[in-house]
Amino acid sequence: MSNTENSGLDNLLGKLNPKILYSPTMFVAGGLTLLILSGVVRAESLDTLAKNYAEFSSIGLVLLSILVAQLIISLVSLPVLKLLEGYNWHLLSYVHRVLCERNRRKLESIVSKLQHHEQLTDTRVAELQLELQFMPRSVRVLPTSVGNILRSGEDYPFERFGIPGIRAWPHLWLCLPTHARIAIGARYEEINLCVQSLIWSVLFPCWSFVLPSYWKLMPIAIAITWAHLNYRKLKDSAKSYTSLFRSLFDLYRFNLYDKLHLPKPNSPLEELLAATKSTSTVCQFLTSIPNKEVLFIHSDQMKEGESEH
Repeated sequence: MSNTENSGLDNLLGKLNPKILYSPTMFVAGGLTLLILSGVVRAESLDTLAKNYAEFSSIGLVLLSILVAQLIISLVSLPVLKLLEGYNWHLLSYVHRVLCERNRRKLESIVSKLQHHEQLTDTRVAELQLELQFMPRSVRVLPTSVGNILRSGEDYPFERFGIPGIRAWPHLWLCLPTHARIAIGARYEEINLCVQSLIWSVLFPCWSFVLPSYWKLMPIAIAITWAHLNYRKLKDSAKSYTSLFRSLFDLYRFNLYDKLHLPKPNSPLEELLAATKSTSTVCQFLTSIPNKEVLFIHSDQMKEGESEH
């Protein structure tokens, strides 16, 4: 193998996040621990396996299979995330409606409590305000907590600035400085790893098939605990991602106006009014609604305007 190929392999391995191996390692280590505790595999047997090349090779094939499974799980993590958000529930439409209605009632309850907060402590008011921050409008509610957290971030640019968040995000991404891209990428990677770990936790009951009857419930109990902890971590990661997503629009939205050569709002009030009426120039540009009164502002015109000021 040439030095060029070696350097390419080193670069590839350097880009791999070692955290992707945490979940399959826990899956294997947890399963082997249960096999040893249940007596299916004895500690002496492991020593024998280490000395027997043929059997040791079979263990290597099992580990290789685990790594291949991790690759497959990483490929399906995005569709699974969409399911966890509450999309594509075609076979669970009734459950979808029930959960959405429950979340709407929860949202109405939070708003009602904040409107009559005189009897609440400051700590409780802060908790309710934080919870409301990660809830979308009633008509946009999704059936799951993760879905509502992420949707509240997606809706924020449009509700606050009149900029459609989903459509504008690829454009804004290209306008971001490197450190901002790295930060938002790291937050999304945390979400991705949580989803992958959640999938591994769902697969953990497979160990029940090789355990004695009186041990079969143990993997299920471990899987439920593991999945619960993963989902809580997923919600925390989604909140972190959503907060940063909002901040990027707060800080860099004018870069978007500049790169699209569109006139910027003159005041926060004008920007808020444009949001309520969906008349921001970015919204009109991205949604293909031409406005003959809006003219492009090119770089030479921008420089002239700056020199005048």
